[in-house]
Amino acid sequence: MKASTFPPAAQLSVVICICVLQAIPSLWAQAPNPSRGRASGTAGWSLGDGGTAPSFGLALSYWPARRVGVEFELAYSKNLEFILDLCPPPLVCVFGGQVPVKGRTLSLIPHLVVEPTDWERFHPYVLAGVGFGHLRQRYTVNTVVPSEFTRSKKALALSVGAGFDLRVTRRLRLGLDIRSRQLFDEEPHLDRYIVPAGTLSAVRIGSHASWKF
Repeated sequence: MKASTFPPAAQLSVVICICVLQAIPSLWAQAPNPSRGRASGTAGWSLGDGGTAPSFGLALSYWPARRVGVEFELAYSKNLEFILDLCPPPLVCVFGGQVPVKGRTLSLIPHLVVEPTDWERFHPYVLAGVGFGHLRQRYTVNTVVPSEFTRSKKALALSVGAGFDLRVTRRLRLGLDIRSRQLFDEEPHLDRYIVPAGTLSAVRIGSHASWKF
């Protein structure tokens, strides 16, 4: 996929990624962080294409500097809702109507994470990353004999976000995490007209917990 074909939301994500990369050289030169590893989890809701759905994330991060880290997050959203149009224009069909489609997304995205402040207990952060996602959709068409169909698609994924952590103990932090993700799926085809389609955008808002090791 050429960059020039990305929609405005994807182009904005790329610009944010570039800005974050250009902003970190001075942060990277700090003294090393004695606790270099973190494990974290997020539980919340995904809002956007596919409706409102439960969303979860698990991540491991490495912090070569005190305020700069590299995070690998595995994110999962389930019970997404789509619609299959059995006879979209300009088709003329004997059987038409719409069929509900259930979906889920799974993504693995490495993020560059920056904590712009050095406060003792309150730790805001921003992050951006590019990775891969997988979309699965299932639906049942009731003709003479009901038939279940499954669509599976791998896609490029972009993610930007921000949040904050409050230090509870020397190793435990609790906070709030907000991330916007774009999954670049195919546009709907007449033979399988599932909507929404194309670039699927969603915002995940969730409670965040991390453990330093």
